[in-house]
Amino acid sequence: MPRARMGKRILITGGTGRSGEAAVRLFSAQGASVAFFHEEDDGLMLAKETGSISIRCSSSDYRAVKGAALVAENYFDGKLDTLICCTDAGGRHAAEDPQGGDWHRILDENLSASYYVIHAMVPALLASGRGSIILLSSLTGLRGMPGSAAMSAVSAGLAGLTRSLARDLGPKGIRVNCILTGWSEEEAEELLSQEEREAILAATPLGRMAKEEDFVHVMQFLASEKAGFLTGQVIEVSGGYLL
Repeated sequence: MPRARMGKRILITGGTGRSGEAAVRLFSAQGASVAFFHEEDDGLMLAKETGSISIRCSSSDYRAVKGAALVAENYFDGKLDTLICCTDAGGRHAAEDPQGGDWHRILDENLSASYYVIHAMVPALLASGRGSIILLSSLTGLRGMPGSAAMSAVSAGLAGLTRSLARDLGPKGIRVNCILTGWSEEEAEELLSQEEREAILAATPLGRMAKEEDFVHVMQFLASEKAGFLTGQVIEVSGGYLL
């Protein structure tokens, strides 16, 4: 396996999802050494295009995460500057669903997966002496939405995990922050009706859906030394949707 090039060392989970891919592309373009986890056999082209490395891993499987973490640590020579958790496996979960919906899958692939990766990568973050962890979540933890009980639980859980880890890891030099994302153009086009999109736009003071780059630019700030005194924060990036 090749060794990381010069520049900030960044590991991104969910690297072939909407936000994850945007993060891989923008951080790589800025000269960072990037590795990313992905679950399907769809990361090779992205890695080739960006000069990053892809590591196939089911982040909800702790044993798989431990193995993938060893691959990432070897690539980064044991030191990691920034871990970005972009796992965003969604789905519907209504409380009255007699089958239980996707409750366990959604929690496993988002909340548990984020914790597993963090736990596995903390030694490499500590070795860098200035580590940063960024969790990607959604607005559902602040504003409940129909059929989104599981994602609401995930969002609230990631916010709590952020604050707890910030206290635990801050004395060791690791910052932990969370981004709550609003609707992106791509996500809305895929999941929402025209009527739903118009309602969201009407409720958003900035009058547009987000681009994935809007979220990644906040990641870039949180990963930088300019955010060196920022930890335990849950930052809403929604164009003012919840005002």
